[in-house]
Amino acid sequence: MRTFMGLLFLTLLFANLAAAQGKDSALEPGARKASDEVMADLVANRTSGAIEKVAPMKIAALEGFRTQLRQMLERCGRPLDSKIQHGGKPILGEDVLPDGTKTTWNYQYLCKTTREPIEFWVTVESIEKGKYKVAFTCNPHLVSLPTSSK
Repeated sequence: MRTFMGLLFLTLLFANLAAAQGKDSALEPGARKASDEVMADLVANRTSGAIEKVAPMKIAALEGFRTQLRQMLERCGRPLDSKIQHGGKPILGEDVLPDGTKTTWNYQYLCKTTREPIEFWVTVESIEKGKYKVAFTCNPHLVSLPTSSK
């Protein structure tokens, strides 16, 4: 069941990846900062801080999702360090939503963890000026996840 949930999470997270036209490039530095903050929390063993950024406690309906994030971190191991890949350049994607299309930035980090070397991915979406929605996942098999052809 855990494996299925992890694969489902990965599938949903990366299903909307598409080559973007570089729009919203002015927001990219903020997206990178949001991504780095999540990884910094994980590396500094502030797991609850990272989970809070992804699934805030004030939203009670996200408790199941917070549980899944904790289980994923148990399976993959907590990052002990992180090195951003691709020169810090994100893989751009687009989420098509009822109110329009939003750009997502997907950052890849290679990490030593409490278990083994792992890829972590942080996805960032701008929700309004200066505010970002973030998600993270890990790839415990070190078989590289999808990348953009651009």
